[in-house]
Amino acid sequence: MKKNMAYNIFICCTLSFFLFSCSDIIQTTKEESLSLYITLPETQNRSAASLPENISLSITVTSTSSGEKIQSITKNCQYASPLLVSIDPVETGIKFSISVKIYDGSKLLYTGENAGIESTANLKLDPIAVDTAVSITSFCFKSSANSTLDTDITGTIDNDTRTVSITVPYGTSLTALVPVIQLPENSTISPASGTAKNFSTPLLYSVTTNDSTVQYTVSVITAAAEKSIKYFILSGFHGRIDESRQTIQVCVSCKTPLTALTPEITAAKGASVTPSGTQNFSKPLTYTVTAADGGTETYTVTVSDNTEMVTLPSGTVCTATDYNNGSPGNGIGPFADAENHPVIMDTFMMGSKEVTYDLWYTVKEWAISRSSDLYVFTDPGQEGSNGTPGSKPTAACFEPVTNISWNDAVVWCNAYSEYKNLEPSYYVKTTDMKEKFIRNTSILTKKAAVFTDTDANGYRLPTEAEWEYAARGGNPASAEWKYTYAGSNNIEEVAWYMGNSGNITHETGLKKPNLEDLYDMTGNLWELCFDLFTTSDTSRVLRGSSYIGEYSNLSGRQAWAPELPSCTTGFRVVKKQVSQ
Repeated sequence: MKKNMAYNIFICCTLSFFLFSCSDIIQTTKEESLSLYITLPETQNRSAASLPENISLSITVTSTSSGEKIQSITKNCQYASPLLVSIDPVETGIKFSISVKIYDGSKLLYTGENAGIESTANLKLDPIAVDTAVSITSFCFKSSANSTLDTDITGTIDNDTRTVSITVPYGTSLTALVPVIQLPENSTISPASGTAKNFSTPLLYSVTTNDSTVQYTVSVITAAAEKSIKYFILSGFHGRIDESRQTIQVCVSCKTPLTALTPEITAAKGASVTPSGTQNFSKPLTYTVTAADGGTETYTVTVSDNTEMVTLPSGTVCTATDYNNGSPGNGIGPFADAENHPVIMDTFMMGSKEVTYDLWYTVKEWAISRSSDLYVFTDPGQEGSNGTPGSKPTAACFEPVTNISWNDAVVWCNAYSEYKNLEPSYYVKTTDMKEKFIRNTSILTKKAAVFTDTDANGYRLPTEAEWEYAARGGNPASAEWKYTYAGSNNIEEVAWYMGNSGNITHETGLKKPNLEDLYDMTGNLWELCFDLFTTSDTSRVLRGSSYIGEYSNLSGRQAWAPELPSCTTGFRVVKKQVSQ
């Protein structure tokens, strides 16, 4: 029996038996259990000795003659000495062995075994000598020792089957790989760590601790050649790569022409990508990656300048909305009495995203620098919640514009229409009753009545009915119409709100859209609507809640002074449907 100078496991057993008969089971009667005392190594400085606070024990009692496992015990406990474990007595006359394994998580620390025990009355057991587990604790190919590797590769060790599996990248030569092997204290291994070996076929490594030797089979597998796109860049804007869906989405500035762009593409090592060169990204394109081993993968690339519009179908709303259901506002929303007075909705188009600072800034700068009919804004706008008012767009340019008033939004909509060579929608009537397009917010600060040219094909703010109709999915008969939030009953899927925003705005379009592909209709920013909140004052309607909003359900509405900017308000645009 082996002896270990550092520590021993002592087993003290007291057995009392009487026999009984029962077919197909071991004949035992348990008057007292076996008490197994385990003595573990101790130290005054636990951290210096790297001893764990908690360990797990695996104790197996096995019949020597049949090899049958008589009983198995697993126990989690604190590292302390001695440990007491109770096991069932064994039938008199049976020869058996007891093995102990001690783990720190999945790492095998110590093992001990006592074989050739014969169960008798008044059984006395000799101590079990315990050795540090004979094992490999780490098997790694380091890039510093292997020129064909770009990164360190660590193997998977199974100490029960005595195997090591390690996968290296495609193209790695297996004929002279140098492993770095870690072992328990006082252990040796052959072949030695740091020795170059040919791993084209599995190799045997022998680990010796004290007088015990075990063999590990090491198998090195070459991975299939990688067929992925690592980076996809257009006009300096990095695409978002979704490997699970094999899609790449790229947002570019609204000033970027989508019809002739040349991407910068970085593929996996040894892979090629087609097509190459300048492409028309006005519609989604398919890119194919061909790996070094001939395998292929395809990606669908979609490019957005954040000006996309979606078409909402016509319909009739006959279902009333409760605007007092846990939200601010009152019961005078557009569909409050829809059961008695159905609301007919015409077809219209709406921006799929909130107006970004990139788009706002581009149009504003064009509008205030024209040679004639200059536009004038009260507030210059801000890039999201943390930007500097009026500054040039930065990497955060696809966050929504904030710190603009309802008045600014009205003037900007007219500017956007003219920027796109469309007819402006908003005008005022002068004292001689002539119509005048609104290009200066100073007109609106005088409380002038704002009129909408319903025949114009330009951009405007949505009415409150249009906003809610779109947010609910444009189909009153659908299940989505009754969702709590725009596109889902789960706010985390569709909204940036006080519970997940970190108290800042986020880039538009990152959350799940509703069924009409409208993003951020719940959360991120309160959105300005054209309507008066009530007929008795000049306040305008806000819908949708914000990144710091507590009330995010679809019935929430607020009043807002038209001249007041805020870092929690923004807007999106609507327009007449384009004739096909």
